[in-house]
Amino acid sequence: MPRGHEEHQDNVGAYLLGALPELEATAFEKHVMGCADCRDELERLRVSADALARAVPQVVAPGSLKASLMDAVRAEAPVTAVRRFPIRLPRIDLPRIRPAMAWVSAAFLLAVGVLAGYAGSVLTSEDDAGNVRTVAGQVDAARSPNGTATLVIPEGEGDATLRVNGMPKLAKGYLYEVWYSNGSRNTPVGTFTVDADGTGVAALPEGLEGVEQVMVTRERAPGVKAPSPPGPLVTVKT
Repeated sequence: MPRGHEEHQDNVGAYLLGALPELEATAFEKHVMGCADCRDELERLRVSADALARAVPQVVAPGSLKASLMDAVRAEAPVTAVRRFPIRLPRIDLPRIRPAMAWVSAAFLLAVGVLAGYAGSVLTSEDDAGNVRTVAGQVDAARSPNGTATLVIPEGEGDATLRVNGMPKLAKGYLYEVWYSNGSRNTPVGTFTVDADGTGVAALPEGLEGVEQVMVTRERAPGVKAPSPPGPLVTVKT
C-alpha cells in the first residue's frame, strides 16, 4: 500500500468538493496515481456526487456554508473510528459501501449534495487562505468516462492552470489543445499531453479576463487554429 495512504484516503471527499488547499490537492493527485484504493473511492463518490448535482434544485448559498459543513464532517468522523480494507470494484456500477466507511461517506456525500445544489453541475471553491479558486469542469462522458478536469485560478499573482485526470491516452501524432471561448470566438492557448494514467496539467499564462469558458479538444500535432469536430472534450465555465 502506498506511503501516506491513511492520510490521503481521508481527503477523497474533500478533493471531490474542491475543498483542499492547492498544495494538498497536488499531493493527493500524486498519491492517487499510485493508489488503486483511493482511485476506486474517488470514482465511487463521483458517481453519487454527479447524481446529487442533477437532483438538488439551485438556490443561493451563504458564504459560510462550505466551512460549516466541512467542520461538521470532521467533527463526526474521527480517524480512529474507521477501519479500512482494500477493495476493487467496477467503475460503472454503483458498488456496495463498506459498512465501516458508510457513515463517513454519507457525511461527505451530504456535503456534496448540498453544495451541488448551489453550483449545479460545476462546483466552485476557495482554499482556506481565500487566494485560490478552483472550478470543476464538465467532461464528455461518452469519450472519457473516467475523466475529470479542474481549473485552478489564483486570486492574486500567478497563472491559472487546468488539471485533468483519467483522460484517454492519445494515439501518436495527436495531442490535447486548450482554447479560450468567448461566444462564437475560440482562441487557441496551448497544447499538452497526458501520462499513461490520463493525468496532465496545462498552464494558462494569458489570464482569464473576458473568457467565458476554457475548452479542451483532441487535435493533430502541433495544434490547429480552430477546434475540430466533434467538439470540446472538456468545458470549464470561468
